[in-house]
Amino acid sequence: MYSMTAALKTLPIPVFVEVITHDHGRTALVKVNDRGPFHEGRIIDLSYAAATKLGVSQAGTANVSIRVVASEEEVNRRRSETFVDPVVTDNAKLYVQVAAFSTEENALQQLGRLQGEGFRDVRLHIESKKFQTVYRVRIGPLPSEIVAKKVVSELEQNNHENIKIIKSN
Repeated sequence: MYSMTAALKTLPIPVFVEVITHDHGRTALVKVNDRGPFHEGRIIDLSYAAATKLGVSQAGTANVSIRVVASEEEVNRRRSETFVDPVVTDNAKLYVQVAAFSTEENALQQLGRLQGEGFRDVRLHIESKKFQTVYRVRIGPLPSEIVAKKVVSELEQNNHENIKIIKSN
């Protein structure tokens, strides 16, 4: 209850996600350590501490986006390599969006395909607005448009279509 934790239905446990509120733009990094939510139209259950940090504990629900940051092993590995939390230093907002899905299962399959093709920093961005959820598969954040264009070229060589470079929160 007093830790920065959350519950999601299908992502691997443990995994770290960044939760962004649409109303205030506040963000929180939480560790997914449980399964849920089991209410229609909800994509994540937050601990009291996480909900308080996001300013949504009184309302109980809010429109949010979720971005998978890393597994616990990856966060620990990056911390030991750089001695800096990679999430804190992540100020880039440039991504290559590969696909968008209405089901998490399809998005996770696409994410796995991209990882199998050797792409790094593949992320699942989850947005929920008015009980409609969109699962966006993105690569990034990327440091420059030159790198983004190189990623697009590699994706096209692997027969991916409808790819676009985007700037996102």
